[in-house]
Amino acid sequence: MGVLNTDAAMRLALSHFQAGRWAEGTAVCREVLSAEPGHAGALHFLGVAAGNSGDADSAIELIRKAIKSDPFVPEYHSNLSKYLHDRSRFAEAIAAARQAIQLQPGIAAAWGNLGHALHRSGKISEAADAFAQAAALAPEVAEFQRLAGSELLSAGKTQAAVQFFRHLTRLAPEQQKGSAFYDLGVALAADKQVDEAIASYRQALQLNPRDEWAWNNLGNLYRQVGRLTEAVDALREATRLKPDWGEAYCNLGATLISQGEIESAAEVFGLALQKSPELPVIHYNHGVLLLLRGDYERGWSEYEWRWKCNEVHVPTKFDSPPWRGEPLEGKAILLHAEQGLGDTIQFARYAPMVAERGGQVFLCVQPELVGLLKNLPGVQQIASLPSRLPPFQAHCYLMDLPLAFGTRVESIPKTTPYLNPDPVLREKWAGKLATDTDLKVGLAWAGRPTHVSDHLRSMKLSQFAPLSEVPGITFYNLQKGAGSEQAIAPPTGMRWVDLIRDIDDLAETASLISQLDLVITVDSAVAHLAGALGKPVWILTRFAPDWRWMLQRENSPWYPTARLFRQTAPGDWATVVERVRHELGVLARTRL
Repeated sequence: MGVLNTDAAMRLALSHFQAGRWAEGTAVCREVLSAEPGHAGALHFLGVAAGNSGDADSAIELIRKAIKSDPFVPEYHSNLSKYLHDRSRFAEAIAAARQAIQLQPGIAAAWGNLGHALHRSGKISEAADAFAQAAALAPEVAEFQRLAGSELLSAGKTQAAVQFFRHLTRLAPEQQKGSAFYDLGVALAADKQVDEAIASYRQALQLNPRDEWAWNNLGNLYRQVGRLTEAVDALREATRLKPDWGEAYCNLGATLISQGEIESAAEVFGLALQKSPELPVIHYNHGVLLLLRGDYERGWSEYEWRWKCNEVHVPTKFDSPPWRGEPLEGKAILLHAEQGLGDTIQFARYAPMVAERGGQVFLCVQPELVGLLKNLPGVQQIASLPSRLPPFQAHCYLMDLPLAFGTRVESIPKTTPYLNPDPVLREKWAGKLATDTDLKVGLAWAGRPTHVSDHLRSMKLSQFAPLSEVPGITFYNLQKGAGSEQAIAPPTGMRWVDLIRDIDDLAETASLISQLDLVITVDSAVAHLAGALGKPVWILTRFAPDWRWMLQRENSPWYPTARLFRQTAPGDWATVVERVRHELGVLARTRL
């Protein structure tokens, strides 16, 4: 018998493996090992063959032997990483992949294996970078583009994710292009490129018209930009393709609310709850609908499901139990803000009622509100962080207080004012405005831009131009933050006073408002501040209003001094402003 030519045998084994002839390749490798027991290449090939058959443990053992024989082959370390990952040994997998990269930085597979192990270790940002490196080294490999895009998206690096998914749409085989355009749509939507995301979803649906997720996401984007009829059509198609999909019915119900189709929305939410009774987002949105309709008895309980919707609200964790209205008997209780400034102002009215239940009330609110709420009756201490307050034995989020008190529309605590300006600041602003004999009207036109519906509720200062036609009125700027830059160019002919730039917090804003005759505002914190101060306030609301303004009515049970001016069609602010102009003229004339 002649001497085995191991190099030729290994080339033969490789050709067998590449052709999928695993048994033949394995036999050749065993023959090599019989002649040369420590042959690294044969051990490595046998390890890969074992891994291919699902025996990751044997793969790890054999490849480790190969590395012991020859520790400087990067492919050995890279494949070891893969099989360690398969056995959930992620720290070892990361180390093996890094060793392969150290030996040869240009191996795309090693970067890919590193990315997988980092992902499973919860190191999303590092995994994203690893997959991006793999994709850059092997731009022709569609899977690396997909992995890089997905991980970058999870890491919040949306612009980079978009680029990889764009490349994927060009690279993916025809049967996978629909999925590639879908992934691109997700990334574009996350990057706030809404029009481009819509186009990408539409392209995905041209390639795969039965993709219910694409229909669902497209419908949500249509709703976001106000294309409500198209949104309803898309979401109905999603529910037709997947009839048991409760979340799609929930999205459809929310869109019908935006259309003003309240009864239809109620029916759809009923279906959504039948399909997915345990899905928190359905209960939360159903709660919003119930509150909008004034059904507080059921609405507050459903609204509480928001705490199980991490994409909606993420609560601060406390060791103390949540309070649900029971007598407190001297216990210290933390009342904690959870949403926007206006929400905090609206529900701070419950703090004195909690004190009446026997509680020592500590209040934790946004920094901007500490000065405003520090003298709220019943509140012993106030801070912007719980750690700055004494220990407490119970807690309740401000917007859970209506549930704790069993609030119904007829039992809303609506005594106003429940906030009062600081006397020193009030006198300061009284002096500043003393010489103005006109009707003094405060104006705010925009809310917080991060609010999910801000594009529907906020306006431009220029849209209030018709109000300048009403004689005998001085308008005072109340706009802070986003949109305030518009104050430098008020509508032509409007008598305009801009003192807000000298104001640092809402306590002083309250003092300014106290000296005005009227506040006109969109649905923002200013509306709640004026209402809590007992100041006449005209609130301009979108066609599908926030739940607290309810339906149809022109007044508010939350604020007796408020008057609601509602859109009669989605996006139609012109008609609202014209009505305000007329009513403002009536008010100005009656004042003469």
